[in-house]
Amino acid sequence: MDELVVKALKAWRFLYRHGFIEGFGHISVRLPGNRFMVTRHSLGLEAGSEDFVVMDLDGNKLEGAGDPPREYPIHLEIYAARPDVNSVVHYHGMYSTAFTTSGRQLRPIHLMGTLFHEGIPTYDDPRLINDRERGAYLAQTLGRNRAVLMCAHGATVTGESIEEMVVGAFLFEENAQRATISATLGEPVWINDELAANAGNELLKSRGPFRRVWALVEQEHEEFSVENRRAEEAGTFRVMTSGIFTAAYQALVPKLEKLIGKKVVTLTTSIGTGEKSISNRLKRFEAVDLVIAAECNMREFVDQGLILEDSARLVAKSSLALAVREGRQAPDVSTPDALKETFLAAEKIAYSASASGKYLTTQLYQKLGIADECLPKSLFVGDGERTGAVVAREEADLAFQQLSELLPVPGIAHITPIPEEFQVSFRVGVGVPTWSRNAQLSRSVIRYIASEESRDAIAESGLKCLIDASDCEWLVSK
Repeated sequence: MDELVVKALKAWRFLYRHGFIEGFGHISVRLPGNRFMVTRHSLGLEAGSEDFVVMDLDGNKLEGAGDPPREYPIHLEIYAARPDVNSVVHYHGMYSTAFTTSGRQLRPIHLMGTLFHEGIPTYDDPRLINDRERGAYLAQTLGRNRAVLMCAHGATVTGESIEEMVVGAFLFEENAQRATISATLGEPVWINDELAANAGNELLKSRGPFRRVWALVEQEHEEFSVENRRAEEAGTFRVMTSGIFTAAYQALVPKLEKLIGKKVVTLTTSIGTGEKSISNRLKRFEAVDLVIAAECNMREFVDQGLILEDSARLVAKSSLALAVREGRQAPDVSTPDALKETFLAAEKIAYSASASGKYLTTQLYQKLGIADECLPKSLFVGDGERTGAVVAREEADLAFQQLSELLPVPGIAHITPIPEEFQVSFRVGVGVPTWSRNAQLSRSVIRYIASEESRDAIAESGLKCLIDASDCEWLVSK
């Protein structure tokens, strides 16, 4: 159903932007189980999935917010009478409706209009089709045709699919417009019935018009999406943070929004892996205003020209810790030998894609002399998930990660820093992407994060604040 909603919204926006639907009109799509979904009345360009109402063929509303359009019997009765129809649009076409008030009969006058060569009947009642009796009469008038005109009212076009419905409406109205223009110049020269049938059947066989017009729908949808993204980006402040600083950052968001007067949008809370990693997202120049990551990552971003060198600042440092599931005995890490035995006793050890995971698997195991025993039973945790969550689900016995990344995770306990001699403090860097449209605001946010105002939030997240460490303030020496 999700795919149908996406296609229906593309169709709706296309028809709206082309003037088919301006406060009036509605589209529908047949669903499995003798159901259909129909747009609510008086929607605009910003219509969303919540604007569809699901009904059954008895006229009962099953799902959706608000009420269906009063003329839902148009859709219901056509679906009941025509099993081959899977999508319907009713609209008040300026040109097509003129043929119901002029004494002229609309026929194919242009190649694309030959899709309607079987006939274009006219429903002879101008009143709203707000009951099933009138809906059934409209469906009867439509017969086996693709479209029906509605006297002094509008038109209804059908299709075997959403694509066929919207393309049909587009070409139906275009044919009516061409016929109207021809009538202003003289007597319209209609395509004769035999030739229209041959041409129309060729078009149906090739499917060319459907592909080309739907390609236009897709293009306009992409343009609409880009416009929306730009509008959203202009009104928001967008942040990517790795897990090491997530808890502190989330605690600071309300204060940051008040500071900059914009909504803060969190794009990710993990360094990530593959295409979803912060690194690859920056290389794609995704719209973002602030990046927060471990120092090693931030230095790479600066070296690659992704972060403004003079903006990058170090604001906190972390410590490494172990955790177990709630109800389990606390891990013994009191001495190097105890830490070694704790690792060896675990059946599965969860480690992350961040700097802590790299340290565990490439340095700490080797220092303890247990790499051969522990690497095979170490479980890599990616896609932004915390190692603590894996342990809480009983998919591993030990979680190894930054203390600040373990503290917020429910279902784990005994979050214990490893011995000092094995600690590696990962410092946290904050920087502005070189393409940020809010660079000055971003610098203001960095100053706030590096100020006394943020100390408590940073400390409560399990990080040590670097505000007082003058030799650690800037990533690159000033």
